[in-house]
Amino acid sequence: MRRPAMNRPGRPLARLALALALAGAAGPTHAASQSVAEFWPEIDVFVKLDDRWRLFLLASSTQASETGEKSEGTLGVHIDYFASHLPEWSQRMLPKADQRFHLMLRAGYQRLAQAGGGREDRGVVEATLRSDPLLWDTQLANRSRFDLRSIDGDASWRYRNRTRIERTWSPTAALGDTIGGAVNWVGAKTLTPYAMYEFFWDSRESRWNRRYAQVGIEFEVRNNRSLDIYLAHQEQTRSAGSSLTALGVTFTLKY
Repeated sequence: MRRPAMNRPGRPLARLALALALAGAAGPTHAASQSVAEFWPEIDVFVKLDDRWRLFLLASSTQASETGEKSEGTLGVHIDYFASHLPEWSQRMLPKADQRFHLMLRAGYQRLAQAGGGREDRGVVEATLRSDPLLWDTQLANRSRFDLRSIDGDASWRYRNRTRIERTWSPTAALGDTIGGAVNWVGAKTLTPYAMYEFFWDSRESRWNRRYAQVGIEFEVRNNRSLDIYLAHQEQTRSAGSSLTALGVTFTLKY
């Protein structure tokens, strides 16, 4: 059967954008006692070791909009292993290397430090399963992750399950020749709108205590760089309950 081409007109973009917006808007509706707005800058660095192994380094911070102060910083180092390729026909359709694997495994360590002096040491183990291209060449990815945590010396663990839907376009296929051509001229090679939803199980409470939704768009540019701009919303029931909305920007370097 003939597969749809990557450079077809961008009409499905509007449909997918609507689907992503609905997915991101879906979430808990109960009232929360606190609400915070934050800005989340992050830098990710990926170093390719061979065709299946790579090193992943991250540095991020959170910043409350009310005070402008950085409330928490994170540094992390991880190793990734790509265990299983997608079929060859689907690999030819997918411009990003990360999209061409059924299974990716990750293990790593993160150090979190708070402005008030708190600290967390976190071991990270995760597995991500990715589908073949689906309707409109969208892909689904499901990530299962365990955080092994030491928070100011107190040990606990957390399970996180995240589902993500995404679709990658060339700028001209998504935006047309005029606008897309201009976006391509300034350096963008691909555009990937996405939405994801995540649930958290915390051993300290023995229940699902956090839900997180995110919608955004990744711009892959020349020289192995990318920019991810997103809007996130989180609801948490720990203590009195709280919610936050964040604008995030992630800059990625690949070597």
